[in-house]
Amino acid sequence: MKLQITNYPDSAGIEDSRLQSNRSKSQIISRGVLFLIIVLIFGNWSLSEAQTAPEFIISWRAMNYVPSGYQGKALPINSTPIEIGLDIVESGKIVSLTANEIRWFFNGDLLRSGNGLKTIRLNSKSASQQIRVVVANYKGVNLEKIFIIPAQTPKLVIDTRLPNSNAGLGKYRLEALPYFFNIFSLQELKFDWSANNQPVSGETGDPQILDVDFSSESAPAETNIRISAIVSNRFNPVELSSGAVELNVR
Repeated sequence: MKLQITNYPDSAGIEDSRLQSNRSKSQIISRGVLFLIIVLIFGNWSLSEAQTAPEFIISWRAMNYVPSGYQGKALPINSTPIEIGLDIVESGKIVSLTANEIRWFFNGDLLRSGNGLKTIRLNSKSASQQIRVVVANYKGVNLEKIFIIPAQTPKLVIDTRLPNSNAGLGKYRLEALPYFFNIFSLQELKFDWSANNQPVSGETGDPQILDVDFSSESAPAETNIRISAIVSNRFNPVELSSGAVELNVR
C-alpha cells in the first residue's frame, strides 16, 4: 500500500499574500483619491478665479444733437461735452468703489482723481481721444482700462421722402437733418437753402423744411434741379455742414 502525501499551501503564506494584495489595492485607492482631491481643489480654484476676476464696465455719451428717431450713438465733435462712467463687476455684482482712488487720464494727462470718482465730464477734441482709468489698490492691485472715444464732424442729410431721385409734377417736402451739432434745439441752427444755386427760403418757424412745387404750369419739365442746404451753429459759425440732392423732374 502506497501512502500519498499531499503538500497543502502554507496558510501563513496565503495570509501574507492577501495582506500584500490588500495593501496594494489600498495604496492605489489612496493615490486615486488624492489625485481626485488635487484635481478638484485646483479645478475649483481656477473656476473661482475665472468667476471672480473683476471686469470694467465703461459707458459714455456725447451731449450733442441728433434727430429724433436716430438709433445710433451720438458721436462727439470738437468741444462736445462727454460724460463717462465706470463700474467694476465681480462675481456678477457691481462692487463699491467709494474707498478706492480712481484716476482719469485724458490723452495721457491726468484729468481728475478722487475716491469713488466713477463719473467725469470733459470736452471732446477734434480727433479721437484716448481715455485711461485706474482704480487704485483694489484688493491690493491697481486695475486699469484704456479705451478710445471717436471724434466726428457735423453732418447734414437732406431727406426727400422719395424712394429715388425721380420727381414727377407735384408738391414735395424736403427736410434738412443735422447730426452731432453742439446744440440743444434746432432754433440754435441757421438753415440756408438754394435751388440751382439760387437762394430759396425754408418754412417760417421750421427753417429745416423746404417745400417745393412742381405742379404749376411754369414748373420745369424734363430737367434736373439741385437742392442744397448749409447749416451752421448760430453761436459758433465755424460749426457747419452742407448737403445736396439732385431731383430728376419728369
